[in-house]
Parts: sequence; structure tokens; C-alpha cells
Amino acid sequence: MKSELKKYDNLNADDAQFISDIKAIVYTAKQKAYQAADLFQVAANWLVGKRIIEQEQHGRERAEYGKRIIELASEALTAEYGKGYSATTLRNFRKFYLAFRGLQIQQAVVAEFKSCFLNQQPLLAESPTTISGKECVYPMPNNLSWMHYERLMRVKNEDERDWYLREASTENWSYRTLDRNIGSQYYHRLLQTPESKRGEVVDEMQRLTADYQKDRHKFLRNPVVAEFLGFSQDAAYSET
Repeated sequence: MKSELKKYDNLNADDAQFISDIKAIVYTAKQKAYQAADLFQVAANWLVGKRIIEQEQHGRERAEYGKRIIELASEALTAEYGKGYSATTLRNFRKFYLAFRGLQIQQAVVAEFKSCFLNQQPLLAESPTTISGKECVYPMPNNLSWMHYERLMRVKNEDERDWYLREASTENWSYRTLDRNIGSQYYHRLLQTPESKRGEVVDEMQRLTADYQKDRHKFLRNPVVAEFLGFSQDAAYSET
């Protein structure tokens, strides 16, 4: 492999630019494919959770009816799409919707993939999600995966959870970076640090998570995305 790479060491400027361009094209395509899978997976999970809540509200004995709805949904989705839709997973989708009802799912999806639906019915409702009659105020980030949201759901304080959501999206944190920052109480440490010294805390965080940010778009190496897309989890698709 090393001998094959050596032949690119002495390229002229024009050929070197050519190699750089085609690598950039392929990398960008893979990155966008990964991002698209993440975006639609998150949107689908949120919508399933929303639909479960809506269906539960039709039942009189809500606890018993809710359990039946979850089991019914799990059986139907598993029969159609295979594993990945257990009752436990669907309860997590339900929890996701309840924790993030404010996400404007439709706007984010259509903004990224409007051309996919030019000749089809809209994927989602045109009106923004509302809570208690008030319009929600934050769009769904287009760079956070389902794994990000699963971790965020374990943050109980709503203000803290929303802060991590915004920071993870703005700073393009990988899942591992988000997980480490939540575990190290990054939010609370920043609040307790005088404003003049917060830069030191930020610098430390970036240094300690630098390795986590490398090559964050590993498409088929993510088993969650692979499962969502229906890829087999055999050795051909494993990280090894």
C-alpha cells in the first residue's frame, strides 16, 4: 500500500490539483450521504414518537392502551423492516418526541432535500409544530445524529439539555465529544467560571476532545445508521 502511495509524491501542480479535486468530490459525497441518513433517521424517529402519542390519546384507559399501541407498532415495523424496532426502542422514540417537541422537523428536512419531493406529496405537515398554542422557536439541527439525541435525552434539566443541543450543533461536536462534555459537567463548569476565564475551559475541552472530532463522518462504520438503512450487520459491514 505504501509503495502505491509513493507515486503521488512527485506529481506536477496540475496533476496534484486533479487528485485533490477528485478526493474532495468523493469525500463530500460520502459526508452528505452520512448526513442525509442521520437527518432522515432523526426525523423518522421523531415522527414515529409523535404518531404514537397521537394514537395513545385516542384510548380511554391510556396506560393499558399505550402499551398495546407500542406493541402493535413494534410488531408491524419489525415485520416490515427487520430488527431495530423493539418495544423498548419505540418507547425511546416516544420519549424523544416528548423531550424535543419544539424541533421544527419539516423545515430542516425540506431545506436540505427539497428537490427530492418536487413531484411528491410533502413528507411532513407544512405548519410548524406548536406547544400549547405557541409556535416553537428552534429548527432541527441538520448535523446531529440519533446517537446525539439519545445522549441528550438523558440530561434531565431542560435548560442544560437545550444548551448542549445548540452547542453540539453550532460547534459540530461528534457524539463522543458531546458524551464527554456532558459527563464532565462542561455546562456547569462554564457557568461557574468567571467570564474572563471561560476561554481556558473552552480551550481545555477542545484539546481533550480533539481526537474525538477526527473523521466524524464514517458512514457504514456507524451500526445505528447501518441498521436504519437496512444493511446487514455481518463482517462485511463491521468496523473491522
